Amino acid sequence: MNISSISSGISYTSRSGLYGGKNVDWSKIPTKDYNSPPPSDIRSMVRANAREYANATNVDDRKRLKKEADALFHKYVSHAAPDRKKLLAGAQTAISAFGETSQLDIKITRSKNAIDYFMEAQYKNGTLKRIKEISFEGGSVVKEATGHYTVKLGGEDAIKITNSSIEFIPSRAELNSQKEIVDFWNQNVVGAMTENQARGNYNGGGIDIKA
Repeated sequence: MNISSISSGISYTSRSGLYGGKNVDWSKIPTKDYNSPPPSDIRSMVRANAREYANATNVDDRKRLKKEADALFHKYVSHAAPDRKKLLAGAQTAISAFGETSQLDIKITRSKNAIDYFMEAQYKNGTLKRIKEISFEGGSVVKEATGHYTVKLGGEDAIKITNSSIEFIPSRAELNSQKEIVDFWNQNVVGAMTENQARGNYNGGGIDIKA
């Protein structure tokens, strides 16, 4: 059976944008999790999940197990992810220093350093010229000509913020980690099914492998 189309359940886009006032779903979007089990332990759990999935005899069980697998994939990839919660919080604080707080529905705690930086740029040489980039601890925010914002991490684009969405840009390490753990799960599912077929007690017939 072909299970190459199995997804990881991981997302990098939040449909509630900067002005939506809604929380980002961190159960879908990877961020550094300092309490997550080590990768080796997660791989063991993924292996056990895959074998149980292969032995499941109905669609409901497979849907449940795939949902559990997605949560494990998320934990695994989060080891390669930056601390996006901290980065986004810093960006929201810095954005408030652009003088746009009246448009925000999100509760923002102002950063004294960001405000000082903003005011210095505003009043330097007696002008009120608006700056286009504000640095904060861990990154910086660039205000684009469109009015949208780009958050940078280590000089690279890390988050794109508009009034309708927040897009987190995955690193190469995250993409590699995601492929690695999904392939590992796939291999274990196929391996368990092959063993079942060899023993003559394969139970996967007729069940949608893409569940």
